[in-house]
Amino acid sequence: MKIKNLFLLLVIGGSFILSNTIFSSCASKNKMNSSLEPQLPSLVGIWQLCYKLPSKADGTPQYYMGKTIKTLLADGTFTNIYFNDQQGRTTITGHGTFIQTSDSTYTESLISSMHKYLNNTDNALKFEIINDKILHIKFYREKNNDGTPLNKWFDEYYVKVKPIGKGIYNTNSIDQFD
Repeated sequence: MKIKNLFLLLVIGGSFILSNTIFSSCASKNKMNSSLEPQLPSLVGIWQLCYKLPSKADGTPQYYMGKTIKTLLADGTFTNIYFNDQQGRTTITGHGTFIQTSDSTYTESLISSMHKYLNNTDNALKFEIINDKILHIKFYREKNNDGTPLNKWFDEYYVKVKPIGKGIYNTNSIDQFD
């Protein structure tokens, strides 16, 4: 079990390093081509699901960290990974491709999902990146897994996973939430 988790962390870490290297290369080329073109906010990175709690008395937002990771790579692929510490299992809950369609929308094309009704579907999502640290995603669902009508919008919040040292990643550092 420890080897499996170590392998998964190495894959995620390697993906992050690769996506940052590719993105940095692309970003520097874009800057050289034209500084007059507007730059879209970057979705590329490793993001950890978090739950938004009521704000503190001073208005500071609070987040509780979840067990789901979303990787959005520079090659246009994404993977959602759920870590279940109690049972010792890690599950890929969905994967596919994505394309950013504007500065506030992108589409995920799911190849496979734990929710079978979402397999081979395109999902339009609205997003906002807050302080380069929080990814707020909104999406609409007409129905749930069993076909029951929902017809409502859902919100998800993710914290960008940032390196704190060589090969060490931290999502619990308080400076990510200021």
